Amino acid sequence: MDQDNVNAIIAGVVPALVLTLLGFASRGAAGPGQLRYSRVWRGFSLFLAIVPPLGVLALAIFQKKPFEPSELATVIALAVFFPALSAPLLLEFLRVRHDYDDVRLAFRSPWTRHRDVRWADVASLRWRKMAKWLDLRTRDGVVVHISPMLVGLRPFADVALARIPPEVLEAHGEGRDVLLVMASGKGSDLLTSPLPPAQILITPRR
Repeated sequence: MDQDNVNAIIAGVVPALVLTLLGFASRGAAGPGQLRYSRVWRGFSLFLAIVPPLGVLALAIFQKKPFEPSELATVIALAVFFPALSAPLLLEFLRVRHDYDDVRLAFRSPWTRHRDVRWADVASLRWRKMAKWLDLRTRDGVVVHISPMLVGLRPFADVALARIPPEVLEAHGEGRDVLLVMASGKGSDLLTSPLPPAQILITPRR
């Protein structure tokens, strides 16, 4: 097979796969009572794990001349590099899912043990500006991290604001402001804006 045919195959297959992943990424959202990453993030992690290695393998398969040992080692390294790089992203974006109702939050993450937190037991809220997540800590010291990258933040924040003890919300104003930002539909601004949550809350979007 000549190089023109190889290029044609790669030019046809790779974009088709990309479009398939993007189509997967564009559909769906968190269901009622759920927090999860959007299909955009899940599609991105799948893209990173699949498409670059396929491109490397396609070039290797249709290579006309035999590889030198050093070249073969480079091809193998490149084929392994992207799946290895994307493995933590796949775990994070595909396996994280938190379920909640009017009584409790069920926190599910591949990095920590599963935890069930009752709203009535939440004793403090802390906004981690550098890490970009909200810590909910119970009286027993159990901590869960809520990222603004998750979808379903608005109904989640509505429930949290209604069910977390009022004295806790009052005592931890910045954490309360983060929940109010999420409830207002500006949760993504917590990731991108340099303003504190209280300012994000009162600043109109452009």
